[in-house]
Amino acid sequence: MGQSLEERGETFFLNLRLMLIVTVFVGNAIEPLTAEMGGLHSLYLWIFSFHMPLFVLVTGYFAKNSLTGSAGRKLLLQIGMQYLFFQSLYSLLDATVFRVGGIHHSFFAPYLLLWFLASHAMWRLLLLGMRRWKAPCQLAFAALAGITVGYLPVDGIWFSISRTFVYLPFFIVGYHLSFATVARLFVPGVKIAAALFSAALLAILSTGTSGNLPAGWLYGSMTYTQLGAEHWYAGLYRLALYGLQLTSSLAFRSGAA
Repeated sequence: MGQSLEERGETFFLNLRLMLIVTVFVGNAIEPLTAEMGGLHSLYLWIFSFHMPLFVLVTGYFAKNSLTGSAGRKLLLQIGMQYLFFQSLYSLLDATVFRVGGIHHSFFAPYLLLWFLASHAMWRLLLLGMRRWKAPCQLAFAALAGITVGYLPVDGIWFSISRTFVYLPFFIVGYHLSFATVARLFVPGVKIAAALFSAALLAILSTGTSGNLPAGWLYGSMTYTQLGAEHWYAGLYRLALYGLQLTSSLAFRSGAA
């Protein structure tokens, strides 16, 4: 017996999440080598053009059935407990063993990849606050907040404030995305076009154009001033980057489907 559309959607996004976890490992593995090898630097930028936005989108998709009610409260509690446990553990290990430079040992400054747990909790709380709004209004607010946060004169690591708002639009898109919409992309013509776009983006980054795209823009954790874009229209760069990331995310998954 065939799967229902809902079951197919869950299987699809679970497989996608697994693929993205693999890209995270690949990206982290090649990062130390990117300064010496231009080809790996281009591959690194290509991965970062889609893997964090797409991972946040998938997270939003799976929040559909656990945003409100007892399920939502239980999941928020789980996220909070996980954050407190791993933040304590990693901070202790860092202070005694790893001694990574530039780390703030504070519950208000997530340790490295723990930013995702902190931001995940905030995305859920923000969406709960906007649940009476229509989806276009939610998305417009999220995009405006993601653009505006880059102007704030604060270090984005605190409370993971920068990444929380920069990636909020992708969480909202994922929350409202239906698998029926995604399934329409599974036609041969779209899949071929998506694969060609993804390959073309990697090729463009390999030509030296990647030098004009600092990796910091793809991390979502830095202010415009930290990125060297102090002019008033710096937010337009992030708006353009949203377009690139969304297109790259859709191309990666459609082409790989």
